[in-house]
Amino acid sequence: MMAIKFHKPVLLEEVLNLMNDNMEVIVDATCGNGGHSYKIAYTYKDSIKALYCFDKDPTSLQIAKERLLEFDFVRCINKSYVEVGSVLKKNKKRADFILFDLGLSMWQITSSQRGFSFKSDEILDMRYNPENGLPVYLILQRINPIDLAKVFKAYGDVKGARKLANVIVRERKRTKIKTTFDLVGILKTQYLSEKEIQKVFMSLRIYVNNELQELITGITRALNVLNNNGIIAFITYHSIEDRIVKRISNIQGMVKIKPYPIKPKEDEIKQNKSARSAKLRAFIKGGDYVEETPYTLFNTMAFDFPSPFFSA
Repeated sequence: MMAIKFHKPVLLEEVLNLMNDNMEVIVDATCGNGGHSYKIAYTYKDSIKALYCFDKDPTSLQIAKERLLEFDFVRCINKSYVEVGSVLKKNKKRADFILFDLGLSMWQITSSQRGFSFKSDEILDMRYNPENGLPVYLILQRINPIDLAKVFKAYGDVKGARKLANVIVRERKRTKIKTTFDLVGILKTQYLSEKEIQKVFMSLRIYVNNELQELITGITRALNVLNNNGIIAFITYHSIEDRIVKRISNIQGMVKIKPYPIKPKEDEIKQNKSARSAKLRAFIKGGDYVEETPYTLFNTMAFDFPSPFFSA
C-alpha cells in the first residue's frame, strides 16, 4: 500500500455509538481513504454481511481498497453517492446504516495536487474525479460574471461577490488563471482575508463537483433503500449542506435521534483542527415513511443553488 499518513476520522466514536450488532448491510457513502469504514469493519466484523464503500475520487478509493483488503465483505465502488440506491437495488440489498461524511479528506487537501487548498501552488482543478467535467481553471476562463457571482454568493456567502466576479473576469483577459496562486494573487488585490479566500475556494469546489445537487439526490435515493428502523447519519462542515440535512426531519417517517447536532469534543478538536466545524446528525426511518416525499421536499431547495454550466 502507498505510504499514506492516515488521520483519525472526524466524530468516529460518535458514529460507532449509533451502530449495533444487528446491522448487517452498511453503506459508507463517502469513503475517502477508508477511515470510518476501517473502524466500522473492524468493530462489527462478526455481524456485517456487506459494507459498501462509495467515493467519486478514484485515487482515494484505491487507498481505501488496499486498506480494507482484510475484510471480505467490503465492496469498494468508484461512484458518487447518488448511485447508492441503484447499486443496492442491483444487489437486492437494503441498508441498515448509511453514513455521509461531507468533508474533504486530509489527503485531498495535502497530497492530491488538485488545488483544494489556497496555501499550496497547484493546478486549479478541484474535481474529485479528474475524468468528469471541467477543472476550475477552465471554468474561470469561460464563465460569465453574473453566474460566477451567483456561485460565490450561493456556495460561499462571499462578501462583495459581484465585484469580485467582475475583477476575476477582467483579470483573466490580462493574465492566465491556472494555478491556486494565480487566483490567490487576484483575490489579495481585493484585500480578502484568509477566511474569505477559503470561502471563494469552497464555493468553486462545491460548484465544480455539483455537491449540493448531488447531496439532495443522494439523500433521496439513500432513504429509499434504507430499512425500516435503519439509521442514516451525516457529518456536515458548513451551514449550506447542514441546512439541507436538517430538512430530513420534516420527511414523514424520519425521526431525529437527537434534537441537536453532535459536535466533536475539545480533545478531538485539539488533535484535529479540521473537526472544529463538524456536526453529526442522525435520523431513524419509521414504518410510515413515504418514498415520494423527499423529492417533493428537496426539490423546493434545488433551485436555490446554481448548477454547473459546463461539462467536458
